[in-house]
Amino acid sequence: MGATFDIGDSNTELRSVDHQRNLGSLKTALPSLVLGTNGSLEQLGGRAALRCTSPDYLPLVGAVPDRARFIEDFAALRKNANNKIDHKGGYFPNLYLNIAHGSRGLTSTPLCSEVLARIICAEVPALPRQLMTGLNPGRFIIRDLIRNKL
Repeated sequence: MGATFDIGDSNTELRSVDHQRNLGSLKTALPSLVLGTNGSLEQLGGRAALRCTSPDYLPLVGAVPDRARFIEDFAALRKNANNKIDHKGGYFPNLYLNIAHGSRGLTSTPLCSEVLARIICAEVPALPRQLMTGLNPGRFIIRDLIRNKL
């Protein structure tokens, strides 16, 4: 409660309409809560900012892929997306990401930090393989190879 999100809106001005939308959401979720404010900007205060997100709205967590090596390592996916690749692909050594949490950062960042710590320490993954693949920063390179965009 208390944050608006509009795709394509890069305005960082505080707006009454956004406050009203947030108050409406709060009233729906907690109707017995009495706010004691008329929703004016002066009374509510606040801030407006932008959040980093990814095209699929999932964070990017893990080693940073070496794009040129990834394209070479996974080139077979251009011909057949079901080709089995028996290696991990090329990554830059000691360079990691934990970004693009968007509006869910307060809930996703702690778990993703644990995921990243385990990757760095070469420990057992914190999540199942399918979820780890979904967070991998190289997923967009692989997707573009499958779609023949690279």
